[in-house]
Amino acid sequence: MAGAIAALALLGLFHPRDSTDHWDAQVRHAHVAGWRIELQRDRFTERTSCTIKRAHVAYGDGVLTFEFGHGVDTANAVYRLDNGPVLRADDVAVEAAGRGARFDTQNLDNPSNGEVHLPLTAVGGAQKVSIRANTRMAHRVFDLTGFSRALNLAKQRNCDVS
Repeated sequence: MAGAIAALALLGLFHPRDSTDHWDAQVRHAHVAGWRIELQRDRFTERTSCTIKRAHVAYGDGVLTFEFGHGVDTANAVYRLDNGPVLRADDVAVEAAGRGARFDTQNLDNPSNGEVHLPLTAVGGAQKVSIRANTRMAHRVFDLTGFSRALNLAKQRNCDVS
């Protein structure tokens, strides 16, 4: 075995781990109120970023992303916060894009990729977000109960959650 390692080292295929090597990112997870928080600490920049997720909902960089499935066209989605008026998702798309929401996908058949992006500033403290992806579908209700607790925990852990 030692001979094989020596041969690999001579060929440059084996590099013993240097004691100064370390990863620049450290990832930790937490769970609160049905939400999963992934905290990623970049040791190089000393920035901590977070993603907060629950089934079909993800939050990061100030944007909530609601997932309908890759084949669902959400280009003309409308939404309602709690029992409020119906609003158009594309009215807040520029803000969501400015915060980093991805609107450019590899899905050429459905560029929306089945996602609706709403900035947290538009959602506020709503407990339920109802979204109708398109006129051929019934609306779907996304429960945000406990999200504010998860967001507060992320802030307490020094996450840059915007």
